Order: sequence, then C-alpha cells, then structure tokens
Amino acid sequence: MLSHWAGAPPRLTFWGDLALLAPATVGVWAMPEPMRRQGRRHLRPHAARVPADMRATFVRAALTGFAGFAVLGGFAAVAPGILGRGLGVTSRAEFGLAVVAVFAASAAGQAALEWVPQPVALPTGCAALIAGMGVLALSLALSDLAVLVVGGVIAGFGQGLSLRAGLAGGPAGLTR
Repeated sequence: MLSHWAGAPPRLTFWGDLALLAPATVGVWAMPEPMRRQGRRHLRPHAARVPADMRATFVRAALTGFAGFAVLGGFAAVAPGILGRGLGVTSRAEFGLAVVAVFAASAAGQAALEWVPQPVALPTGCAALIAGMGVLALSLALSDLAVLVVGGVIAGFGQGLSLRAGLAGGPAGLTR
C-alpha cells in the first residue's frame, strides 16, 4: 500500500521495513530465554543426523515444509509478474493485497490445527495445497484475478495447516 500511494516506493518500503525491525528486535531481546545454559559450551562440528525414532516425523515435516514454502515463496515471487503481464493489473496495492491474502490464509491454516482433528490435518492440508495450485493454474488459463486470489488463498491455507501438522507430528502419529 505504501509503495502504491507514496513517492519513492523502493526507498520508502525499505525504510518502513527497517522501522518495523526496531520493535521486533526489542521484543526478541526482551523475551525470556527458555533454556538455561548448563556448563561450558563446546563448539565442535557434528555430523547432521536425525535420531531413528524421529526420522518419520522429520521426513513428514521436511517434505511439507519444503512444498509449502516453495508454493508461498513462488507465489510471492511471481504473483506481481502474473498479475501485471498476464492479467493486466498495474496497481502495486493489488499486488500486495493478493500476496497478503495468501500469507493471511497460511496463518489461518496454522491456527486451524486447533479445530481440525489431528489424524486428518496433514493430508487435508496437503490436499488443499495441491487443490490451490490447481486453481492457480486454472486462473492463468482463464486470465481471472479473482480465481488467482482464491487459488492462492486455498494453497496458503493448505500450506499453513500442513506445515503446522507436520511440525507437530510425533513418532507414533500427530500429537500436540
């Protein structure tokens, strides 16, 4: 919105982001440390490994995380080009609102894990992610802005739900 209605969009949005980092930095510094350091730290390189009892959970979380972030990152990166070239949208505010809608849907999907039964959360989120990508493809074939946003919102919701469900999983299934 700022880049649409104010002058010098690249500079102003950069300074706006920088201004928002200040309270975020203060908030991080003010947070209590959840872990207490015990003993002296030993900084040695270790081989990356996942304990055997956590491998299924790790693979599930890694795959859903990769797929979900690929979709959201891809949408955020290419949506302005698709909107501008493919759909004739010229407003930077509309570009931003389309991307914000997708990320807001992702946050809603993460919050929905509280109400979606855990055994179906991950498959439901993955199905929504796939369906959302299908609707996005359809929007390109139809050159329809509303269908593009709906597809992005479906994919965003699926990303949020599947990511949180994958991260909440335990070795014997999804647990809280």
